[in-house]
Amino acid sequence: MKHQTSLNLGLDKKLLSAVVGMLAVCAPFVARAQSDARPAFEVASVKVGGMDISVAPRRSPGRFRWTAPLRNMVSYAYNFYGWWHVTGLESEQTFYTIDATVDPAASEEKIRLMVRTLLEDRFKLVSHMQSKEVTGYALVVGKAGSKLKTANAPADAPPLPEFMKGQAETAFQDRITTVPKGSGVTAIIGRNVTTSQLADELSRNLGTWVVDETKLPGKYYFGFKFLSVDFPHDDAAANSVFSVVDHELGLKLEKRKGPGEFMVVDHFEKPTGN
Repeated sequence: MKHQTSLNLGLDKKLLSAVVGMLAVCAPFVARAQSDARPAFEVASVKVGGMDISVAPRRSPGRFRWTAPLRNMVSYAYNFYGWWHVTGLESEQTFYTIDATVDPAASEEKIRLMVRTLLEDRFKLVSHMQSKEVTGYALVVGKAGSKLKTANAPADAPPLPEFMKGQAETAFQDRITTVPKGSGVTAIIGRNVTTSQLADELSRNLGTWVVDETKLPGKYYFGFKFLSVDFPHDDAAANSVFSVVDHELGLKLEKRKGPGEFMVVDHFEKPTGN
Protein backbone atom coordinates (compact mmCIF):
# COMPACT_ATOMS: atom_id res chain seq x y z
CA MET A 1 0.00 0.00 0.00
CA LYS A 2 1.37 3.40 -0.86
CA HIS A 3 0.52 5.79 1.95
CA GLN A 4 0.77 9.41 0.93
CA THR A 5 -1.44 12.51 1.00
CA SER A 6 -2.47 14.67 -1.90
CA LEU A 7 -4.12 18.05 -2.12
CA ASN A 8 -5.15 19.99 -5.19
CA LEU A 9 -5.91 23.55 -4.14
CA GLY A 10 -6.37 24.85 -7.68
CA LEU A 11 -3.25 27.01 -7.46
CA ASP A 12 -0.88 27.91 -10.27
CA LYS A 13 1.77 25.47 -11.44
CA LYS A 14 4.48 26.97 -9.27
CA LEU A 15 2.48 26.59 -6.08
CA LEU A 16 1.27 23.16 -7.12
CA SER A 17 4.91 22.15 -7.49
CA ALA A 18 5.54 23.39 -3.97
CA VAL A 19 2.58 21.37 -2.66
CA VAL A 20 3.87 18.25 -4.41
CA GLY A 21 7.27 18.86 -2.85
CA MET A 22 5.74 19.22 0.59
CA LEU A 23 3.74 16.03 0.26
CA ALA A 24 6.68 14.14 -1.22
CA VAL A 25 8.17 13.78 2.24
CA CYS A 26 6.14 10.59 2.46
CA ALA A 27 7.71 9.09 -0.66
CA PRO A 28 11.17 8.25 0.77
CA PHE A 29 9.36 6.83 3.79
CA VAL A 30 7.29 4.53 1.58
CA ALA A 31 10.34 3.42 -0.38
CA ARG A 32 12.19 2.53 2.80
CA ALA A 33 9.12 0.69 4.12
CA GLN A 34 9.17 -1.54 1.07
CA SER A 35 12.89 -2.28 1.19
CA ASP A 36 13.39 -2.57 4.94
CA ALA A 37 11.71 -5.86 5.89
CA ARG A 38 9.31 -4.83 8.66
CA PRO A 39 11.74 -3.40 11.21
CA ALA A 40 10.56 -4.01 14.76
CA PHE A 41 11.44 -2.90 18.28
CA GLU A 42 13.93 -5.14 20.07
CA VAL A 43 11.57 -5.47 23.04
CA ALA A 44 8.18 -3.75 23.33
CA SER A 45 5.30 -3.78 25.78
CA VAL A 46 1.82 -2.46 25.01
CA LYS A 47 -0.78 -1.79 27.66
CA VAL A 48 -4.09 0.00 28.02
CA GLY A 49 -3.95 3.31 29.86
CA GLY A 50 -1.07 5.35 31.20
CA MET A 51 -0.54 8.72 32.85
CA ASP A 52 2.33 10.22 30.84
CA ILE A 53 0.16 11.38 27.92
CA SER A 54 1.97 13.33 25.20
CA VAL A 55 1.32 14.63 21.69
CA ALA A 56 4.50 13.05 20.31
CA PRO A 57 6.58 10.02 21.33
CA ARG A 58 9.23 10.44 24.01
CA ARG A 59 12.71 9.15 23.11
CA SER A 60 15.78 8.76 25.23
CA PRO A 61 18.94 6.76 24.42
CA GLY A 62 17.84 3.18 23.84
CA ARG A 63 14.20 3.77 24.78
CA PHE A 64 10.89 4.72 23.13
CA ARG A 65 7.83 5.50 25.25
CA TRP A 66 4.46 6.94 24.28
CA THR A 67 0.99 7.20 25.83
CA ALA A 68 -1.62 8.37 23.31
CA PRO A 69 -4.86 7.42 21.53
CA LEU A 70 -4.59 4.81 18.78
CA ARG A 71 -5.47 7.42 16.13
CA ASN A 72 -2.39 9.47 17.01
CA MET A 73 -0.18 6.40 16.87
CA VAL A 74 -1.51 5.43 13.45
CA SER A 75 -0.91 8.97 12.15
CA TYR A 76 2.67 8.86 13.40
CA ALA A 77 3.40 5.36 12.08
CA TYR A 78 2.20 6.17 8.57
CA ASN A 79 3.86 9.59 8.55
CA PHE A 80 0.73 11.72 8.23
CA TYR A 81 0.76 15.40 9.20
CA GLY A 82 -2.15 15.03 11.62
CA TRP A 83 -4.79 12.74 13.05
CA TRP A 84 -7.43 13.99 10.56
CA HIS A 85 -5.80 11.87 7.85
CA VAL A 86 -7.10 8.78 9.68
CA THR A 87 -10.79 7.80 9.79
CA GLY A 88 -12.51 4.81 11.31
CA LEU A 89 -11.18 5.41 14.82
CA GLU A 90 -13.40 8.31 15.87
CA SER A 91 -15.16 6.26 18.56
CA GLU A 92 -11.93 4.72 19.88
CA GLN A 93 -11.05 6.95 22.85
CA THR A 94 -8.79 4.53 24.74
CA PHE A 95 -5.23 5.59 25.55
CA TYR A 96 -2.44 3.06 25.06
CA THR A 97 1.16 3.02 26.25
CA ILE A 98 4.04 1.68 24.18
CA ASP A 99 7.28 1.10 26.08
CA ALA A 100 10.10 -0.25 23.94
CA THR A 101 13.86 -0.60 23.66
CA VAL A 102 15.48 0.59 20.46
CA ASP A 103 18.89 1.24 18.93
CA PRO A 104 19.86 4.78 20.04
CA ALA A 105 21.13 5.44 16.49
CA ALA A 106 17.80 4.51 14.83
CA SER A 107 16.45 7.26 12.58
CA GLU A 108 13.01 8.82 13.02
CA GLU A 109 11.90 7.16 9.78
CA LYS A 110 12.90 3.72 11.06
CA ILE A 111 11.15 4.35 14.39
CA ARG A 112 7.94 5.12 12.48
CA LEU A 113 8.27 1.79 10.64
CA MET A 114 8.78 0.00 13.96
CA VAL A 115 5.58 1.54 15.31
CA ARG A 116 3.79 0.49 12.12
CA THR A 117 4.95 -3.10 12.56
CA LEU A 118 3.80 -3.04 16.19
CA LEU A 119 0.34 -1.74 15.23
CA GLU A 120 -0.07 -4.39 12.54
CA ASP A 121 1.13 -7.21 14.80
CA ARG A 122 -0.30 -6.27 18.20
CA PHE A 123 -3.45 -4.38 17.14
CA LYS A 124 -4.10 -6.44 13.96
CA LEU A 125 -4.54 -3.14 12.12
CA VAL A 126 -6.07 -3.37 8.62
CA SER A 127 -6.66 -0.28 6.46
CA HIS A 128 -7.14 1.12 2.97
CA MET A 129 -6.80 4.52 1.28
CA GLN A 130 -9.76 6.64 0.15
CA SER A 131 -10.09 10.01 -1.59
CA LYS A 132 -12.71 12.66 -0.81
CA GLU A 133 -13.11 16.40 -1.26
CA VAL A 134 -11.89 18.46 1.67
CA THR A 135 -11.52 22.11 2.60
CA GLY A 136 -7.98 23.34 3.19
CA TYR A 137 -6.25 26.69 3.49
CA ALA A 138 -3.43 28.62 1.87
CA LEU A 139 -1.36 30.80 4.21
CA VAL A 140 -0.67 34.08 2.38
CA VAL A 141 0.62 37.57 3.20
CA GLY A 142 -2.19 40.02 4.04
CA LYS A 143 -2.88 43.20 2.10
CA ALA A 144 -1.04 45.37 4.66
CA GLY A 145 2.06 43.16 4.58
CA SER A 146 3.65 40.74 7.02
CA LYS A 147 4.11 41.74 10.67
CA LEU A 148 6.40 38.82 11.45
CA LYS A 149 9.59 39.74 13.29
CA THR A 150 13.02 38.30 12.61
CA ALA A 151 16.16 38.33 14.72
CA ASN A 152 19.80 37.83 13.83
CA ALA A 153 20.52 36.13 17.13
CA PRO A 154 18.46 34.94 20.11
CA ALA A 155 19.54 38.00 22.09
CA ASP A 156 17.92 40.21 19.42
CA ALA A 157 14.63 38.32 19.48
CA PRO A 158 11.47 40.22 20.36
CA PRO A 159 10.46 39.75 24.01
CA LEU A 160 8.22 36.85 24.93
CA PRO A 161 4.50 37.72 24.92
CA GLU A 162 2.93 38.41 28.30
CA PHE A 163 1.24 34.99 28.45
CA MET A 164 4.69 33.36 28.19
CA LYS A 165 6.29 35.27 31.05
CA GLY A 166 7.94 33.07 33.63
CA GLN A 167 8.91 30.44 31.07
CA ALA A 168 12.53 29.99 30.03
CA GLU A 169 13.40 31.70 26.75
CA THR A 170 15.66 28.83 25.69
CA ALA A 171 12.80 26.33 26.13
CA PHE A 172 11.14 27.67 22.97
CA GLN A 173 14.19 28.41 20.83
CA ASP A 174 14.26 27.06 17.25
CA ARG A 175 10.85 25.42 17.41
CA ILE A 176 7.12 25.98 17.26
CA THR A 177 4.62 24.53 19.69
CA THR A 178 0.95 24.68 20.65
CA VAL A 179 0.19 25.31 24.32
CA PRO A 180 -3.33 24.90 25.81
CA LYS A 181 -4.06 27.86 28.09
CA GLY A 182 -7.40 26.68 29.52
CA SER A 183 -11.04 27.76 28.99
CA GLY A 184 -10.81 27.25 25.24
CA VAL A 185 -7.72 29.46 24.87
CA THR A 186 -4.80 28.11 22.82
CA ALA A 187 -1.38 29.66 22.24
CA ILE A 188 1.02 29.03 19.36
CA ILE A 189 4.64 29.96 20.10
CA GLY A 190 7.30 30.18 17.41
CA ARG A 191 10.94 31.01 18.08
CA ASN A 192 13.20 31.25 15.03
CA VAL A 193 10.92 29.20 12.75
CA THR A 194 9.82 29.39 9.10
CA THR A 195 6.37 30.18 7.73
CA SER A 196 6.27 26.59 6.48
CA GLN A 197 6.57 25.42 10.09
CA LEU A 198 3.83 27.88 11.04
CA ALA A 199 1.58 26.46 8.30
CA ASP A 200 2.16 22.92 9.59
CA GLU A 201 1.33 23.96 13.17
CA LEU A 202 -1.82 25.75 12.03
CA SER A 203 -2.86 22.64 10.11
CA ARG A 204 -2.60 20.56 13.28
CA ASN A 205 -4.86 23.02 15.09
CA LEU A 206 -7.37 23.38 12.26
CA GLY A 207 -7.53 19.67 11.49
CA THR A 208 -6.95 20.09 7.77
CA TRP A 209 -4.24 21.11 5.31
CA VAL A 210 -2.57 24.50 5.41
CA VAL A 211 -0.17 25.22 2.53
CA ASP A 212 2.49 27.93 2.92
CA GLU A 213 2.09 30.41 0.06
CA THR A 214 3.70 33.41 1.78
CA LYS A 215 7.04 33.10 -0.06
CA LEU A 216 8.68 34.65 3.02
CA PRO A 217 12.26 33.27 3.28
CA GLY A 218 13.20 34.17 6.84
CA LYS A 219 12.89 32.67 10.31
CA TYR A 220 10.57 34.43 12.71
CA TYR A 221 9.66 34.96 16.35
CA PHE A 222 6.05 35.22 17.48
CA GLY A 223 3.49 34.19 20.08
CA PHE A 224 -0.26 34.55 19.84
CA LYS A 225 -3.43 33.32 21.53
CA PHE A 226 -6.77 32.45 19.98
CA LEU A 227 -10.16 31.10 21.07
CA SER A 228 -11.43 27.69 20.05
CA VAL A 229 -14.75 27.52 18.24
CA ASP A 230 -15.64 24.60 20.51
CA PHE A 231 -15.95 26.93 23.52
CA PRO A 232 -18.66 29.63 23.77
CA HIS A 233 -17.17 33.14 23.97
CA ASP A 234 -18.80 36.47 23.19
CA ASP A 235 -15.70 37.53 21.24
CA ALA A 236 -14.85 34.14 19.72
CA ALA A 237 -15.11 35.38 16.13
CA ALA A 238 -12.93 38.43 16.78
CA ASN A 239 -10.31 36.28 18.47
CA SER A 240 -10.45 33.21 16.28
CA VAL A 241 -7.21 31.83 14.82
CA PHE A 242 -8.16 33.37 11.46
CA SER A 243 -8.61 36.85 12.93
CA VAL A 244 -5.53 36.69 15.15
CA VAL A 245 -3.23 35.44 12.37
CA ASP A 246 -4.46 38.37 10.26
CA HIS A 247 -4.19 41.15 12.85
CA GLU A 248 -1.09 40.04 14.76
CA LEU A 249 1.02 38.38 12.06
CA GLY A 250 -0.18 40.21 8.95
CA LEU A 251 -1.01 36.87 7.31
CA LYS A 252 -4.25 35.42 6.00
CA LEU A 253 -5.76 31.96 5.79
CA GLU A 254 -7.58 31.64 2.45
CA LYS A 255 -10.02 28.76 2.08
CA ARG A 256 -9.44 26.28 -0.75
CA LYS A 257 -11.11 23.01 -1.75
CA GLY A 258 -9.72 19.91 -3.39
CA PRO A 259 -9.42 16.11 -3.22
CA GLY A 260 -7.60 14.69 -0.24
CA GLU A 261 -6.47 11.12 0.41
CA PHE A 262 -7.27 9.52 3.75
CA MET A 263 -6.45 6.29 5.52
CA VAL A 264 -9.54 4.33 6.55
CA VAL A 265 -9.08 1.81 9.37
CA ASP A 266 -11.17 -1.26 8.54
CA HIS A 267 -10.25 -3.39 11.54
CA PHE A 268 -8.25 -3.34 14.75
CA GLU A 269 -8.21 -5.32 17.99
CA LYS A 270 -7.18 -4.55 21.53
CA PRO A 271 -3.44 -5.16 21.83
CA THR A 272 -2.25 -8.69 22.37
CA GLY A 273 -0.01 -9.69 25.25
CA ASN A 274 3.57 -8.44 25.48
